[in-house]
Amino acid sequence: MGFGHHFTVLDPTSIPTIMYWVGIGGSPTIIAVELSKSSFALTLVKLFKGSRIRWFLWFAIVTICLFMTMSFVVMYARCTPVKRNWDITIEGTCWDNDAVTAFSMFAAGYSALMDFVLALLPWKLVKNLQMKRREKIGVALAMSMGVL
Repeated sequence: MGFGHHFTVLDPTSIPTIMYWVGIGGSPTIIAVELSKSSFALTLVKLFKGSRIRWFLWFAIVTICLFMTMSFVVMYARCTPVKRNWDITIEGTCWDNDAVTAFSMFAAGYSALMDFVLALLPWKLVKNLQMKRREKIGVALAMSMGVL
């Protein structure tokens, strides 16, 4: 089909099929991002008992779910009929590409920010534990692997 090649070298008739499968492949990715961040944040909620950080973590969970779900919906709702999302030869209307791109960039940036924040929080948690320094660093590093 030409997956991975630049649009200029593709057979124009294969582009709708490629775009369809790119969309199908992107859907589980958005859901995985949402669920993985939320599940780790929920783990941290349980570990930060009696702390104001819990409120921040709940805020992070809600906003991550909101922005990622909106990204998922925008992926399919931006054009009418839906098939126009991957086949621009079909008559219909689509939302402004700049607005869709701006929201997608915002959601991706927010997701990256939450990766860094959720990766740093275990260091605060582990800092006051009664463990050897080497073990604290090891535990904090293991819990911070989400940043990668």
